[in-house]
Amino acid sequence: MTELVGYDADRPLLLVTPFAPSAQGGGAVIVRSLIEGFEERVVWASPAADSEHTHSGQVARLTTGPKPWLVPPGRIARRIDDLAEAHSAGAVWAIAHGELVPGLANFAERSSRPLHVSVHDDPAWSVAFRGRRDRVLAPWLHVNFRRLLASADSIDVIGGGMRAAVAGSVGRDSIVVHRVVHGPIEANPAPPPSDRLVVGLLGSVYHPRQLAQLVEMLARAGRLVGRSAHLSVIGKEAAWMRRAAGVEDVEVEFHGHMNEPDGLERLRDAFALYVGYPFGLRERVLRQTSFPAKVATYIQAARPLIVHTPRDGTLTPLFGRRPFSIPWVNTDVRRGAETLADAWNQPEYHESQHEQAEAVRALYFGADNRERLYAALDALVGD
Repeated sequence: MTELVGYDADRPLLLVTPFAPSAQGGGAVIVRSLIEGFEERVVWASPAADSEHTHSGQVARLTTGPKPWLVPPGRIARRIDDLAEAHSAGAVWAIAHGELVPGLANFAERSSRPLHVSVHDDPAWSVAFRGRRDRVLAPWLHVNFRRLLASADSIDVIGGGMRAAVAGSVGRDSIVVHRVVHGPIEANPAPPPSDRLVVGLLGSVYHPRQLAQLVEMLARAGRLVGRSAHLSVIGKEAAWMRRAAGVEDVEVEFHGHMNEPDGLERLRDAFALYVGYPFGLRERVLRQTSFPAKVATYIQAARPLIVHTPRDGTLTPLFGRRPFSIPWVNTDVRRGAETLADAWNQPEYHESQHEQAEAVRALYFGADNRERLYAALDALVGD
């Protein structure tokens, strides 16, 4: 078994994240899978309050105040250093995201303490630039992100697209680290009911237009196969999702947040599960460098995936895995509906997809992710 040998209760690893240890978003799920079994060696520090106390190791509060964007980066860096000193941390591992990036850049340049950085999304051009409120911060955030990448002792990224982007931006090499999913993937013994065409969606989509396209496509596909169409959404519901899903021919069910085992039980009842990235120029960096954390959950349901993305995105390696994959490579809802209906009419798409799902698990989400990360973290403190 891979071990985090360089750290223990007396000299722990300080983990700095923008989210709380019990958060349900993809970043927190990834981190929890990577430290599973070694939580006691990690002090998890975050500016977000953690009322659920799911982390069995120590938890620390990184105070940034109600308006963290207005806190001088040097002050955040000093607070990270103070936490590391207070807990006798051997090194710091940080998730480079959001308002923590400028402070982490300052910490990387000024602190003598070793720093490893994980990059799940480009904080400037795939997150801030796509939002209305934070778009003005994108250039400043980009500069600080490059400073952080240039000064960190080691870096891991979410995939090959991000690895190439980091190398092109600052000339640094990095390792690829995904979530760990234990295998093998089990078969899904109960086929979906044939009287309904059900598509499952975990979490949200990246643009309201994309959700509207999905619902319209599903309505058309339902008419083509002569079945009632249903969209089953698991995760936090937003008002814009209700508006975007307003099509009479599709029953859209919002189930709210569920833990992964309960959510998987519902996803297993769907004919197919939807994952996609937007097609616009503003989302180009997102789809070329990020990788949806929901794929790691989807594969455990052993159902086909509707992969809705341009061919220039990180999801395109899934296109050729039929019948596990149902590619939808444009925004034409008519063509998307015909593709989904064609899959419905082929028996192999109704079968359990556990063999293909296991191949995807082994390719992306195996225990080798933990091995690569632990090797980098242990290298920070040596023998």
